[in-house]
Amino acid sequence: MGNIVQNFRLLLSREEKSQPICTQIFQRNGGSSEKRRRSSSQKREDITCPAQVSPSSPRLRELQSFGDEEVRQLRPSFFSPTPAKPPIRTPTQPPPPPLPPGEFAARLGGEISTASCGRHLAEVLRENQSLRKLELTFKSPDDKTMELLCNGLNDPECTVKELKLGGEILTMSCSRHLAEVLRRNQRLRELELALKNPDAKTMELLCEGLKHPQCTIEILDLDGETLTESSSRHLAEVLRKNQGLDALLLSLKNLDDKPMEELCEGLKHPECTIEMLHLAGETLTESSSRHLAEVLRKNQRLNVLFLSLKNPDDKAMEVLCEGLKHPECAIETLELAEEILTESYSRHFAEALRRNQRLRELSLSLKNPDDKTMELLCEGLKHPQCTIETLQLDGEILTTSCSRHLAEVFMKNQRLKELELSRNNCNFRLPV
Repeated sequence: MGNIVQNFRLLLSREEKSQPICTQIFQRNGGSSEKRRRSSSQKREDITCPAQVSPSSPRLRELQSFGDEEVRQLRPSFFSPTPAKPPIRTPTQPPPPPLPPGEFAARLGGEISTASCGRHLAEVLRENQSLRKLELTFKSPDDKTMELLCNGLNDPECTVKELKLGGEILTMSCSRHLAEVLRRNQRLRELELALKNPDAKTMELLCEGLKHPQCTIEILDLDGETLTESSSRHLAEVLRKNQGLDALLLSLKNLDDKPMEELCEGLKHPECTIEMLHLAGETLTESSSRHLAEVLRKNQRLNVLFLSLKNPDDKAMEVLCEGLKHPECAIETLELAEEILTESYSRHFAEALRRNQRLRELSLSLKNPDDKTMELLCEGLKHPQCTIETLQLDGEILTTSCSRHLAEVFMKNQRLKELELSRNNCNFRLPV
């Protein structure tokens, strides 16, 4: 470690690089930070962040198992006006976005299976004017329960802006009720849904709500096992017709070729307004990469891309880099997670860093990269044409050899302003 620190002390002793390292590297300049945010490691942090608050915090009410009485407690009188005490964080950990004063989040988990619970929840949604974020986890709710809950979400007095529904919920009947919410609730901005093999009709009903002219959803997060060709077709139609949708997050076990082709047809459509795309999955085939690369070439609004892939082959990543280095690619913020940086891919990626003149922010998650891989990556980062200004590297990378390559990048790259390193999942702040 002594050699590593010495390398960075030398390069940081330069006068123009001696400013404190900024740790909040993914705040974009210009535009709404509400619409451009969250890496895969911080995915949905604005909804889950209340869990980081002290259990006594009045700004979060979390019930893991509840009944009628617990639900009734969520009425306005249950909340205290006392401000929440901020949680303790490490110096380099960016804080989650706080709720404004007087606004609250609620997370409820358990078996919401009775109409009585649904009725009380609906009453909470109508009466509590401070509730902004609601996270519910269900276990086989009946149709009446979901109908009553959605009646509350449809109420003009409901103030919820962010809604997360987890568990076994997306049946055909539930989708119908939820689609009605999407059409009628004019405050709802963010929706996260857990999908467990939904059938075509279920997705069709849900998408009917999402593509309705009155739908106000800006951030859509779908988490499930698979996305069928039929489901992808309906989702692609949403991307073409919903002019308010800015961010799409898809976490799927298998990114199959045909569903990806259908999805990308929507993403590259001239009417698609998506600015941030997050794709997570176990595999990315060469064919799927080709469709995604075409999106990168044709979608001029897409400027933030997060990819979390477990087993991409080299050819798939080579094809993806063809899209990243295309002159028409508009990506400005790129995050690549999981173990994807091989020697072969580093060579293609380094070329993308040299040729993409719009890329400003880069985050890479690495696990024991060999010396050649890091050398090739750093060749791209220190190239005179590289435009990276913010660099985040996560994983087991700080060997003496790797640090030497990184030190050379920091000395030669005159555009690089912000650097964040973490090692073994612990933040490592460089001495200045």
